[in-house]
Amino acid sequence: MFTKKNRTLFLGALFLLLLGGVGIWMAFKELREIKELRSAGVETSGEVLDGSYRKGRLSRRYYLTVAFQPEGGDKLSLNRQVPEETYEVAKNGGPITVRYLAANPEVCAFGVKEMSTVSDFAMSGGLLLLGLFCLVGSRSSDDPNEANNEAVNKGAINLVEAHTYVPVLNTVREFPRVDHDFYHRTMKQLEEFGFRYLGDEKLADVKADTFIRYLVSTDGQMFAGCYYFKPGLLAGLLGAKECRTVEFSSVFKDGTFVNTANAEHLQGMKYPALVDAECLNAGTLVPELITKHRQRVQKRIAAGGQIVLLKTLAQVHAVENAEQKVKATWRKNPQTSEAELRELAQEALGALPRQG
Repeated sequence: MFTKKNRTLFLGALFLLLLGGVGIWMAFKELREIKELRSAGVETSGEVLDGSYRKGRLSRRYYLTVAFQPEGGDKLSLNRQVPEETYEVAKNGGPITVRYLAANPEVCAFGVKEMSTVSDFAMSGGLLLLGLFCLVGSRSSDDPNEANNEAVNKGAINLVEAHTYVPVLNTVREFPRVDHDFYHRTMKQLEEFGFRYLGDEKLADVKADTFIRYLVSTDGQMFAGCYYFKPGLLAGLLGAKECRTVEFSSVFKDGTFVNTANAEHLQGMKYPALVDAECLNAGTLVPELITKHRQRVQKRIAAGGQIVLLKTLAQVHAVENAEQKVKATWRKNPQTSEAELRELAQEALGALPRQG
């Protein structure tokens, strides 16, 4: 069964394949006519009645309407595409030569027919390739378990055990393509809820043209990471979407991580038992995310969980890397026991930098 997204991608792929196939067929047909006109065409003079051109994104296409008298037939008035040189000659009042097939005068060319079909083949071939890419994308697994395995195998999931953080000093200059209004707007909202700005950082081990803005709550129970992502052309064709993500994270002394985000693109992703991640719809607002995350955290505290209080960016880095080590270890070997993962997490959290 296809998901809604994959069904749309599949139908789009069929449309592109059909369009590309028709384009290839028409280009072959024109090429065959050109060869026939060169080998068996009859020449005569014609009268130019009208001329026009159509402007495309990459080039112009020129057309002439010409009247001519085929030998032994009725006078014809036809509109055909012509090379730019022929169009310019006709526009300036020069003579026009018509070459036609005696058996079918409607197969004709005006001027010297040296028009190349390379551009038609290239465009149609591009549509076919695009359709094939979309078709491959539509066949990706709809099952969360299989999708997770595919993502790991293809390197879509980061398997490093610790991130490398690079400070971003000038976000506008270093990342001109991101939605800076989103970062500014989100930070202002978070500050209204008592969050404090910690810094902007890029993950050197993640190949994405974006950065993360970190803030921490006044009580130290959670930190927020905000990032914007815009997929490239190929990724977009394969279903990747632009996203504006706000993620709230907390960690407990027993090595349990709690995350709440409007990360619709990660819904269905599998996580180890110690990572309690809830991915809500992309349209979920910041106040709702904060309320939801606090409820989840308070529920664990009420059950006896001891939360780790955070204050500095160095501590946030340490918590993220502790979680990353747990996830990377589990994804490399899903058979790793919960006890072993908990030991890894507690060891990493034990080295948490002290509050300054």
